Amino acid sequence: MNECIKLNVDTWNRAELFREFIGMTTSVYDMTVRMDVTNLINYCKEKGQSFFINYLYLALRELNAIPEFCMRVHNGEPYLYSRIDCSFTVANNYGYFVNRSTEFTDYKTFYQGVSAIAEKAKNEKNTHPENSDLSRTDLIYFSVIPWVDYQSMTLPVLTNPHGTSDQTYNTVPCVGWGKYVEENGRFKMSMHIKVSHAFVDGKPLADAFNNIQTAINQLDFSK
Repeated sequence: MNECIKLNVDTWNRAELFREFIGMTTSVYDMTVRMDVTNLINYCKEKGQSFFINYLYLALRELNAIPEFCMRVHNGEPYLYSRIDCSFTVANNYGYFVNRSTEFTDYKTFYQGVSAIAEKAKNEKNTHPENSDLSRTDLIYFSVIPWVDYQSMTLPVLTNPHGTSDQTYNTVPCVGWGKYVEENGRFKMSMHIKVSHAFVDGKPLADAFNNIQTAINQLDFSK
């Protein structure tokens, strides 16, 4: 796991809100936003590159820059990670999806790594790699539904262990997107994000969508 520090609830300005939301049966909510991905589509076509990997990188980079998306709960207490990596789904050749993960690194290393992992996973049957740590929360979960242009999305919520209010895994954000379509000469695509209100209020969630859109518009992979 990546390094993390425990947040001081005596000085943290969101401590009261954290306690309120983390004590609920579930603290999660979803939002879906239409993204303009024209620049990225044109870039990928020109470079002969993967739209999925490039979008994954830009999204993960921008989410890492927002502290609330790097916060998790352990044993009921809030922590802030120094870095968040990602888990992503790959459609294998056996008719279902498998989950794989990779570190958040520089663009070139990230692109090559995800490309190799995804290609290998297409011929693998195991849902999770052997010896993978399924207890990790220093991740953001990514998945894609590229066959349909949906307008909204809801995602599964983990059931708390009986008699507890454990929100450990529900504080892990889930991100995904659908099929991009042409609208009035531009390419639009729905993107959804599921977060825990224990950490992510409306402003940082809006920042996530807006910052990712800005990253797509600028397409600066050197950051």
